Amino acid sequence: MPVSPRIVLTLIAMTALCLGLAVPANAAAPRQSDGPGAEQVRAKYRVCVHRKTKKARVVHRVKRCRKAEIRMTFRRFANNTAASSVETIAGATGPQGEQGPAGAQGAPGAQGVPGAKGDKGDTGVPGPVGPAGPSDIYTTTPGGDSTVVQGIFGDRATLILPAGSYLLMGQARVISPLAIGFYSVDCRLRHTATDLATASVADQVHDADADTVPDGIQEDNLFLSAPLTLGAPAVVTLRCQGGILPAPAIVRGAQLTAIKTGNLVQQ
Repeated sequence: MPVSPRIVLTLIAMTALCLGLAVPANAAAPRQSDGPGAEQVRAKYRVCVHRKTKKARVVHRVKRCRKAEIRMTFRRFANNTAASSVETIAGATGPQGEQGPAGAQGAPGAQGVPGAKGDKGDTGVPGPVGPAGPSDIYTTTPGGDSTVVQGIFGDRATLILPAGSYLLMGQARVISPLAIGFYSVDCRLRHTATDLATASVADQVHDADADTVPDGIQEDNLFLSAPLTLGAPAVVTLRCQGGILPAPAIVRGAQLTAIKTGNLVQQ
């Protein structure tokens, strides 16, 4: 958009005031009645007009125009309608202002509408099988009748146990087939070459004995128990032999039981 020469002269007058020149108040318009102040401004400054863009800028008369510009006097510029605008130069950026105080906290917003119910999740992968419980029980079936031999041990019940801690229990019934006489039996819980527990019975059989069963046969019971901790699988047995008394005896219902425990404490 073309710029009025009057506006250009006004800008020149303001420039002169900034430089300390005396410019009359009515120096904004290029009239014949302008005082000597306006003439002084026009005498000290020139106008440089770009050949292509037709933009103009004000320079001191001792300054040269650029190669792409044409040098003009104010009067020639005012009469030259080819000049389209005056080039303006932006000032330096001012310092940043101080940060203002924080605003008051706003009121809480309204509660949102609950979302739609999501789809049911997929079934998870089954977890690993947990460790065996601490109370596994191993036991034998009660054995039948077997005659004990004096001075020779024979296995009456056997268990094969995995590694772990156990409470072992053995039991057997001792019977004398005679109505009168003395007998004795010795039984033991054994692991490898170690006797863990022993029990023995010695008795006399006669018709008047209060423990005599109706058919005249004497009967006694043997019980054994012992703790055992195995670091590897091993064999445990219940063994019995005839004692020093000569009368024969029979072991009936021998049974061996092992209860596995997670924590075995001996006091």
